[in-house]
Amino acid sequence: MTERQILDINNYSVPHLTHYEDRNSMAHQLEVRLPFLDYRLVNYLVHLPVEDKLKSGWTKYLLRESVHELPNEIRWRKDKQGFVTPEEKWLKGAFGEYIISYFSQSSKLEDMGILDRKEFVEAVKSFRTHSKWLVYGDIFTVFITEMWLRENFA
Repeated sequence: MTERQILDINNYSVPHLTHYEDRNSMAHQLEVRLPFLDYRLVNYLVHLPVEDKLKSGWTKYLLRESVHELPNEIRWRKDKQGFVTPEEKWLKGAFGEYIISYFSQSSKLEDMGILDRKEFVEAVKSFRTHSKWLVYGDIFTVFITEMWLRENFA
């Protein structure tokens, strides 16, 4: 568990989340502090025994036990969910139709020999009818790259 936490801190979730937090705060002229990312606290918590981090199925056990100022219904809730965007729903709706029409005539990626435009359009159509071999992230990556190429290399 400790190794995984160190990987998250150094390589995965923390760098990505702090990058977004930094850009969003700068865009709105906000000065944001992240007190739980203080290196001394992180170093201490990462090296705690697993029993102090997880107990009886509860994650963040030590934190939950430590913050008595919060009401119990907040400290001990299990229904918290991260923010997710409904990309799959968008692609199966009007936005999917937009992507299909966006690629209907031409593609910079195709001109570069990277993408078969017609095959991509068929894959998007297949995804929209519940095919599971393509994931929505792949569709968005291709679409965003195509948009960027058209914008910067018209």
